[in-house]
Amino acid sequence: MIAALVIFLITYVFIGLRRVPRVHIDRPAGALVGAVLMIVCGVLTARGEEAVAAGSLVRPTLATVVPADRSHFRTFRIVLVCNTPETRMNGLQGFRPLGPDEAALFLFDKPETVTFWMGSVAYPIDIIFIGPDKKVIRVYRNVEPGSHDLYPSVKRARWAVETAAGAGLKTGDRVNIE
Repeated sequence: MIAALVIFLITYVFIGLRRVPRVHIDRPAGALVGAVLMIVCGVLTARGEEAVAAGSLVRPTLATVVPADRSHFRTFRIVLVCNTPETRMNGLQGFRPLGPDEAALFLFDKPETVTFWMGSVAYPIDIIFIGPDKKVIRVYRNVEPGSHDLYPSVKRARWAVETAAGAGLKTGDRVNIE
């Protein structure tokens, strides 16, 4: 929304005050163009392109996975942060499909046993539960859309990460959230 406001102001100032030979665009026209751009940015925001419809705005955050066998590490860019009861309940429902290097991060106030479900998530995902020691405690691979199954953490989790199916994380891997 901040981007839309900046675009609106720039459009208003530059198009609204600018005189082009043979064509005159006055302030109301500049305001109209700015309003249209603001609506377009709002639509993109609602579709999850710039911000998260179901969660909070995300600053660049990374989750780096160090495998238990110390082979090669993997980094995921966090594109959705679920840190309230409402955003945790909605999760990826209605969110665009995750790319191979993207993830949703679920934050819990304190370590607790939690259970996830697919709801209306429209694409397969991996669900990874992470304990207070930053180690992966449970992984559900290739959870299919439309599944009515429940996916419990079994142990107390401090975080959960959802990725596109096939992320390759396993129990015992260490996850550092930056």
